Order: sequence, then structure tokens, then C-alpha cells
Amino acid sequence: MDAYNHLDSVKLYDNISEDDDYETVVKKVFQSCIRDLEDTLNILEINEYKRAVEAIMKAERIVLCGTGDAANVARFGFQKFIRIGKNVHVAEDTDLQLITASHLKEGDVLIVISHSGRTKSIVELVKYIKNKGPTIICITNFPLSPLAKNSDIILLTAAFAE
Repeated sequence: MDAYNHLDSVKLYDNISEDDDYETVVKKVFQSCIRDLEDTLNILEINEYKRAVEAIMKAERIVLCGTGDAANVARFGFQKFIRIGKNVHVAEDTDLQLITASHLKEGDVLIVISHSGRTKSIVELVKYIKNKGPTIICITNFPLSPLAKNSDIILLTAAFAE
């Protein structure tokens, strides 16, 4: 159990304290999410968004990849795209990401998600796939990250850990 003692000090939101009641916690979480969405809207490059939408709509096949928390975002995107009838796949496992993405060709889309833009397996995947032809769309907080530098389209977010 000693290996988990550090978990007692982990805080998901800096602005939430142990003394907060349930209502206060809910309000703080919602306020944080709203602020992240508004901040993202303020930095959104409309031309990059337009290019991403056009690439996705034309794509014969779409693959979404992310690890850790980003895998949840990838799964959410998968569910949305499959509902509108897109040929879409999602991969969390690094081996499966490479296998699935290696089947992409020109006109297809690889969507990769990494908050930091430095997730080693995702950056390596993009570098490997880059010359195979698909359009690479990254979703990240960091426009100068290795992931962004190796992607065709960069969708910036402004979601920061509290």
C-alpha cells in the first residue's frame, strides 16, 4: 500500500478543497469546463477548423488515436463519427495504433490527440505515417510541440489542468 500513499496528495482541480460541499464542487467543475471551452473558442483558428472539417468529410477512412486521457477523447470522436456513417476506427494501444494507421492512404485522415503534443508513441506514430499520404490532424494545447510540427492541421485547445 505504501506505493499508493502519494495518491492522497493528488488533486484534480486546484480550486476544489476538501471542505467544499457537493454543490460547490459541481459548480467549480462546471465553471472550469465552461472556461476551457470559452478559452478554446478564443484561440480557435477558423481556417484550420475549416480545413479539418473538409478533410474529414472527404475522407474515405478516419483513424483516431490517443493514450491516457486523450484516449477518452478519441473514443468520444469515434462515437460521433460512426453515428454519421463515417468509416472510422479508434485505437488506444500503441501497436494497434500503428497497425490501424498504416492502412491509411492519401485522402484518409489520422486524428491524433495529445494535450502536451509530446506523447512519445503518438509523435512517433505521426512521424511514421506522415509520408504515407493521409491528412494528419492533431488536437493539442501546444502549437510548437513535436506533434504539431509534424501534423498537417493543428486544432488548438485551451484546456488546462486545474
